[in-house]
Amino acid sequence: MKTQFTLKSLFALLFFIHFQSQLFSQSISGPATVCPNAGTVRYTFNNASPCSNLQWQIQGGQVTIINQVNNYIDLQFPAVPSDVTYRINVGYICTAGNGNTSRDVLVKAGPTIATLSRAISCGFQGNYTFDIDVVPGTWTDVQWTTNTGWVPGSEWHDPGTIEWHHKEYTVNNLNGGYVKAVVLGTGCSNAPIYELTYNITRSPDNTLPAPAFTSGSATGVCGTSVVNVAVTPPPGSVAPTGYRWYSTPANVLKINGGVHNDASTALLTSTPSVNITVNGTQSDVAATVYVSAEYPGGCNTAFAPRQINVAGTVPAAPTVTSTLLSDPGEPTEYLFTATPMSNVIYDWYLSGGTLVKSSTENTFDEYFPCRVSRTYYCIVRNSCGSSAPSNSVTRTGGCRDRERVSNFTISPNPATNIVTIAVKENPVAKSAETSSVASFNEVNIYDFNGNLVKRQQYAPARQGTIDVGNLRTGTYYIEIKNGQYTEKQTLIIQK
Repeated sequence: MKTQFTLKSLFALLFFIHFQSQLFSQSISGPATVCPNAGTVRYTFNNASPCSNLQWQIQGGQVTIINQVNNYIDLQFPAVPSDVTYRINVGYICTAGNGNTSRDVLVKAGPTIATLSRAISCGFQGNYTFDIDVVPGTWTDVQWTTNTGWVPGSEWHDPGTIEWHHKEYTVNNLNGGYVKAVVLGTGCSNAPIYELTYNITRSPDNTLPAPAFTSGSATGVCGTSVVNVAVTPPPGSVAPTGYRWYSTPANVLKINGGVHNDASTALLTSTPSVNITVNGTQSDVAATVYVSAEYPGGCNTAFAPRQINVAGTVPAAPTVTSTLLSDPGEPTEYLFTATPMSNVIYDWYLSGGTLVKSSTENTFDEYFPCRVSRTYYCIVRNSCGSSAPSNSVTRTGGCRDRERVSNFTISPNPATNIVTIAVKENPVAKSAETSSVASFNEVNIYDFNGNLVKRQQYAPARQGTIDVGNLRTGTYYIEIKNGQYTEKQTLIIQK
């Protein structure tokens, strides 16, 4: 049987061939491989004849469609822990016929992400090294970044089955933050394959100096008054970010109007001073205010204390009595006692107004040479003010049965800076014990408690000096020796 081709059938065959070529020429263009962090990727439907009603479908996982217009679609692929193949399908209706086409896309895995915590002492300054391990042959570079403000330093790696890459930073502040290492791989245009982030915290270690209270800061508060307590920032190039304040005992004081009884409830201020008031009607209480300086990165200093005496009224004038402490003879020691009071300062004076001693103790002992008389009185003060003077008490030093006559002169007495000791030219001896001496070779000075505060030795001399400029105002006794003979006299220091 022979096939007969007419002109009409020939045209039909040619149309069929053209239709099939149009139908099979549909395709999708775009990247066959998508690297991590590629961003938006466009895929375009290529058609040789007019098409409509394009139906896009993505298989393999969740994909974000950023834009879909006419014959293209913009996609954003997610980060994947391992390589994933996606398939993009397009269903179409064209003048040449209906159908669908597809394209496979390999999405490369993103970098392995890890974090480590690293606590660095607040007191540390200097070079600090961070490390990351990498597999040989899989990486091209390691990129280090930080937000701490530290100065980047040396960078090196140790070859081996596992290579360790090291980065050094100079820690020059108290900041925390992060140090990040990004390892770039050999494939996919050197995309990251591993990220390690060190989360940096600063650990307080109390090596930072605590703030110091200013000399003008209050040491007491009276009744409903308001007093100011201030500190100077600790030394260093980094300024504190704030200060934390609290007080003890609980509920005695208010700091800036609030009660803060321990470190966990401490008041945070941006300025180095606070106002202190009494909480309620507290009186005659010894309270303490504590303050700590805080720095970036969670660093802070130890708490520094400041005693604040709480008073309600000015103290009453005390009564002073005396008690003989020593055996009869020279020098004679007396103990002066004032009325006991809470949270006050006792100021002891010689008649004439010379301050001899300030103390929280209500007792004061003194040595009196033979036949030397002195008069003492006491004034008590607290944060509300000073009392009226106490009664005056006069006492005289006793003498031995056989009166001794001094072989030395001490001048000036009272003294301020330099005291001159000299052998008397014509001492009058009352006994063999007090026979005249020709020289001395040692001078000791004791405070009123009998503590040695100054010693000076000489080649045997008839005259010498001793510097008392570093001694505080008060009553002392001076001991003069020559190896065989010792004599004690009273010395008054007055500044």
